Amino acid sequence: MADGVSRSTRRLVDHVSQALGAARASQLRIMFVPHRRTSPGDYDTWACPPTQEVTRKGQVFAAGAWGGEFHPDFQPSEGELCVYEHWSAGGFDNTDLDFLLKQHHVSRIVLIGMRANTCMDTTARFAQELGFHVTLVKDAIAAFRPSTATVFGVTGCQGGRWSGCGWDVG
Repeated sequence: MADGVSRSTRRLVDHVSQALGAARASQLRIMFVPHRRTSPGDYDTWACPPTQEVTRKGQVFAAGAWGGEFHPDFQPSEGELCVYEHWSAGGFDNTDLDFLLKQHHVSRIVLIGMRANTCMDTTARFAQELGFHVTLVKDAIAAFRPSTATVFGVTGCQGGRWSGCGWDVG
């Protein structure tokens, strides 16, 4: 690609944009669940498991870097909630996500975003364990490699209606 952005990345951005736009148009509760935006020294004294060691060394989610910021097209809007940043691979661990979902009477969640085989997988499984109805929009979930994008047997949207995906605020 001339601008360095692959077709698959363009499709992913388009699909996330469509999903987020549909949720906003339907006035559904939207919550952003960011990864911890790391700073130098954050993990220096930790006994890191291998996944955290990669994050520490590579500064994958460094504040101000590509992995540490929301895509320009997907910034939280007024009234949308931004959950406490998670440090590892799940949106529930050490965050206020469960509390916020329950306070807002949300029983069904739809997940879009990054990264299929870590954050999305862990958050989806944890949500299901907590009793939430979970839907994953496979065309709006990213992975660094195609082989890791296949961790889900997910349901897409039925008939182009996002309500067919089980989005719910009650």
